[in-house]
Amino acid sequence: MKQLFSFLAGVIVGGVAALLLAPMSGEDLRRQIQEEANTELKKVDAEWRKIMQQVNQTVEDTQAELRAYIERAQADESEEADDEVPAEATSGDSA
Repeated sequence: MKQLFSFLAGVIVGGVAALLLAPMSGEDLRRQIQEEANTELKKVDAEWRKIMQQVNQTVEDTQAELRAYIERAQADESEEADDEVPAEATSGDSA
């Protein structure tokens, strides 16, 4: 996220410097600003998609880990229940 903000700050500073150092007609200037804005917007969009893909992957990985943990816990609980012998079964046979 910090990289994104640094990137945007660089875009703004670069745009201002370009405007001050390369004077041109209003129409040409507007066209250039539009082109640069579109280019930078595409870069920001690509970065955003990359970040969102990483977030989604992290969520999916975490969900899979939680499911596996729950399954292991349920299996352990089931094994413990199978290992327990009811008290009636051991005391009722001796009479």
